[in-house]
Amino acid sequence: MHLKYFTSISKLISHFSLSRLLTITILTLSILPACQTNKTKDETSASLNSKYADFISSYTSGVISVIDPIKVKLARDFGDSLVGQDIGNDIFSFSPPIDGNTYWQDNRTLVFQPSANLKNNHSYSATLDLKVLFPTIDNDREEFSFDFQTLQQNFEINIGGIKLYDKSNLKRIKLEGNIQTADYSILENIKKVVTARQSGKQLVINWSASAIKNQYDFVIEEIVRADEPGSIELVLDGTAIDVDKSEKQIIEIPSLTDYKVVSAKLVHDDGNYISILFSDPLDERQNLSGLVRFTDDNSNPRVVINLNELKVFPTREIHGSAEINISSSIKSINGSKLKSDFKTNIQFTQIKPDVRFVDSNNKPIMPSTDGLVLPFEAVGLKAVDVIVVKIYENNILQYLQINSLGSNDQLRRVGKPIIKKTIPLNTSGVTNLFKWNRFSLDLKDIISAEPGALYEVQIGFQKKQSLYSCAESTEPSDLEDFDESWGAEDDDDSYWDQYESYYFDGFNWQDRDNPCTFSYYGKRRSINKILLSSDMGIIAKKRDDGILHVFVTNLLDTEPMQGVNIEVFDYQQQLIASGKTNKEGKAVFDVKEEPFIIVSKKDNQTGYLKLDDGSSLSLSNFDISGKKLKNGLKGFIYGERGVWRPADTVHLGFILEDMAKEIPVQHPVIMELHNPMGQLIARKVSSKPTGNMYRFDFLTASDAPTGNWQAKAKVGGAVFYKTVKIETIKPNRLKVKLTFDKDKFTATDRFVTGDLSVRWLSGAKAGGLKAEYELLLTPAKTIFDGYNNYVFDDASKDFYSDRSMAYSGKLNAEGNARVSIDLGRTMDAPGALNAKLFGKVYEEGGNFSITTVTIPYYPYTSFVGVNTPEGDKRGMLLTDEDHKIQIVTVDADGKPVSRKGLKVKLYKLDWRWWWDNSYDYISNYVGTSYSSPYLTGSANTTNGKGEWTLRVNKPDWGRFFVQIEDPESGHSTGKVIYLDWPGWAGKGKRGGVDGASMLDFSTDKDVY
Repeated sequence: MHLKYFTSISKLISHFSLSRLLTITILTLSILPACQTNKTKDETSASLNSKYADFISSYTSGVISVIDPIKVKLARDFGDSLVGQDIGNDIFSFSPPIDGNTYWQDNRTLVFQPSANLKNNHSYSATLDLKVLFPTIDNDREEFSFDFQTLQQNFEINIGGIKLYDKSNLKRIKLEGNIQTADYSILENIKKVVTARQSGKQLVINWSASAIKNQYDFVIEEIVRADEPGSIELVLDGTAIDVDKSEKQIIEIPSLTDYKVVSAKLVHDDGNYISILFSDPLDERQNLSGLVRFTDDNSNPRVVINLNELKVFPTREIHGSAEINISSSIKSINGSKLKSDFKTNIQFTQIKPDVRFVDSNNKPIMPSTDGLVLPFEAVGLKAVDVIVVKIYENNILQYLQINSLGSNDQLRRVGKPIIKKTIPLNTSGVTNLFKWNRFSLDLKDIISAEPGALYEVQIGFQKKQSLYSCAESTEPSDLEDFDESWGAEDDDDSYWDQYESYYFDGFNWQDRDNPCTFSYYGKRRSINKILLSSDMGIIAKKRDDGILHVFVTNLLDTEPMQGVNIEVFDYQQQLIASGKTNKEGKAVFDVKEEPFIIVSKKDNQTGYLKLDDGSSLSLSNFDISGKKLKNGLKGFIYGERGVWRPADTVHLGFILEDMAKEIPVQHPVIMELHNPMGQLIARKVSSKPTGNMYRFDFLTASDAPTGNWQAKAKVGGAVFYKTVKIETIKPNRLKVKLTFDKDKFTATDRFVTGDLSVRWLSGAKAGGLKAEYELLLTPAKTIFDGYNNYVFDDASKDFYSDRSMAYSGKLNAEGNARVSIDLGRTMDAPGALNAKLFGKVYEEGGNFSITTVTIPYYPYTSFVGVNTPEGDKRGMLLTDEDHKIQIVTVDADGKPVSRKGLKVKLYKLDWRWWWDNSYDYISNYVGTSYSSPYLTGSANTTNGKGEWTLRVNKPDWGRFFVQIEDPESGHSTGKVIYLDWPGWAGKGKRGGVDGASMLDFSTDKDVY
């Protein structure tokens, strides 16, 4: 019996680090400061790997540079004599593989140093073999696995400004700057990023590595400064460092007669100073006191002259921005003065305004106690806006038609905002709002506790609530308040749902990440969470025959809840079943229609559980195989032998099992016999069984056609089938028996020996006769107990075997012989094979008797199996998401074995069209020399189990073939999977496929 399993406990409960969670009420809303506990990823990983705490102290994780080594610090010392020694390369394994060497950095730290730089923007899985270090370690802790990834490469150019070679020659200048990369890159590649030209002439650029990490300084040499203003052109191209980025910049060169301020910027070297560059060198003898100052500060900053650069060192700590004033009285070396004072705002580093939930999951159920507290964190804000949207109880079924519990699509249809408040954060007692602080949103006085209602809490902010310091802006003082429309929907509103509140009028995409513009703010920056105050946890199990089991427990104490009213609704929101739970918290319903929603109610508590296929828990990792009942009946047709001849009487029996007792006594059973052309030849009815067994006898004609006939048993609307073989045969006169000492051949059995025994049907010994056996190897489905959901066969491999003579010899006087068979080499086998032995024993007169022996043949020492996620209702996996590909490795007997370095390849396949089946086998994509995989990777298995992460991003979609190979045994497996864009129901919307509609079939065998 097949089951569907649903739960609202493990998938939907919100977890907060609070001892009790509070009930929903209405009036005011308050913000409570909370202790800031920012857990790092390393801390989280450590908690997840707590069982290794006795062995591992710390390890590499998170995001690292391509040049960083991988380190593991052990929890105990191993002696100072090991420091600096190599330990070999087998203690670490990586996926994808990494070459390198491992050594002791100190008496507790192992360091793996890659022999070459890692690849940017790659994820790696590492496994440390602790058995090497701790020989007595438990088996379940022999291997310690951890993950890390490398930085995604990018670059940014910073122009330092023009500099002079010496103060005596103003015509020769140079331009200084630097390239800042996200990660390390060799200098030779960096040099290819920038080229410079002046008046069509390419300029020389000298490069040097900076003391600052990932910064590369350059100087554009011998720039000519003339009597007329000029410019140089910078061309940037990131191809050499694998960055898809190119642009041009024009740098102005002032004329010899134009004395002015060229640039002003903040420099973080030498204690943070402001660099003011002039077009001419400054007079070092002049008194600059009072000529350089900050507008809002009476103190004089410290200044230093270096040719045409004026370094300004603030004498106080500056937050946000500061305006600096350069007096026009500052003289150049020639005695020239500026035409006017120079003023500019200098922006100092700060964190952009933002909010986030402490708990980032989307689980809405919060058990009710004394109130409801929702923690969140904020930075750079003096206030936040809080909006609470109420989804009315009588609209919940409509809400769940297009949402899961916790999602917020098309809320206008089912809810309204019930309150909108601005909550100050600068009055909460937090002293530094420029860093992340935790606050608690107490909802007990804001939301009325209507049983069964859902509430969406939105937290956002506006520009006027930001503490981010910006230079003077010409934009309006603030955006007008945007009130969402919660009335009737306009045309196409389902598509443009809430679009305006994300991208309002005047939104500039280029400024989307600039907190000094209004384009940074709006609903794009808000966070939201759906909440349901309930103590009910619901589990539902549905059988194929419509029997629905519902279990309700209390989330606070896990005890079953008795007397809970259960209502079951279909997709059209119609009640199809109702009842109450018993003392075990259980209710059973016989639903004739497809259930969609379960609603549970008791006192002031309400719970919901969605029963669609997408909400059911996956059963793919469990053995749920079985036979599906036909109308509640089981039936079995059998005969007294396996083959009949024309003119024989075919004696058939039928066994009926009616567990539900729905068939009345003496209900007739109809048995029909059809010939190979599908024609009805005979029909009999029986209503007098012996127990639950019925007998039917059919006399066939002497000229009856040979082939596969079909028997059909019909009872109670159910039909059962059996193939009946009728053949013209010549009977054997010899009884031939070939036996082996095992029921399955394996990779160690290339040469096998069996015992052949031949007797006349009378029982006499058949000594001295000639015997022959031919061998034919054919592919068979590879099956192992307990791995029914895994595929162990590789459809990309074509295996062909000719029927060949395997044995020829004579029987001894007793009619016996020892038969030796060479199974041959089978490295191209897609999986398991059937070894079919066709035997003939010749009589002295020339007649012969035949026999066939079939034995399973598992030609590899180990086998790898693959299991892919179930996908959506169409069987499709979605692009732009990570999918876990489950991998197992077993020996020929189905026992788990561990493997390292399994090769994973993903191939992109064309669609299979019904009008064209040429060159369409998977082997044409995988086995040919010109084929290259779409993705490659590697995986490891521990105790026979492992996984590989698959991800395909837009614009790619369609049919793919994932292949996994075990290099140690040579066996490989593969499976076709389908990937589609999220929200797209078919190929037509992408415009990538032409012609007739796609028909894609799969069969359980190649030949019928």
